[in-house]
Amino acid sequence: MLSVRKQNARNILVAVPVASTSAVERLNKVADAVFALHVDPDFDAVGRYYESFSQTTDEEVIDLLKSNSVV
Repeated sequence: MLSVRKQNARNILVAVPVASTSAVERLNKVADAVFALHVDPDFDAVGRYYESFSQTTDEEVIDLLKSNSVV
C-alpha cells in the first residue's frame, strides 16, 4: 500500500470478505478505511469460511497474470 501512496492515491480502501482481528488492525494503520464482512479473532485460514475453496495452481496464476499483461 505504500507504493500506492507513492503514486498519490487520494484514498486507499481495503475490502475483504473475512479477516483476522490483527490483520484489520495492521491494515488500518496504512489504509484510509478497511471493510471486512466478518472479522474473526480466531481466524486461521480463508478456506474455512467457504463451502468450496480449491487451491489455485501456479500455472493458473501465471496464465491469469499473462492475460492481464502483468507478466
